Amino acid sequence: PNAIFINIIALVFYGITLPYAGKKADQYGYKRIMTIGASATAFFALPLFYLLSLDILWVIIVVKIIFAILGAWFIAPFHAFVQTLFI
Repeated sequence: PNAIFINIIALVFYGITLPYAGKKADQYGYKRIMTIGASATAFFALPLFYLLSLDILWVIIVVKIIFAILGAWFIAPFHAFVQTLFI
């Protein structure tokens, strides 16, 4: 039950962040937003995985939410990026 609960919370944040990141990609360009998302994920990955190793439920929930938000910042403009590959 805890895994489902954690994923539901993270998916809610992911669903909220996706349109916001897409709007920012329209304003500032998809390359900039994808770069920010990828860079932030690379920068925060090791500290977040360390926090996951602590096995504290609320810490795991927060880390999962952060990973969902970082993933949304990369995935939201991805469709625009893929379209430029075939033009």
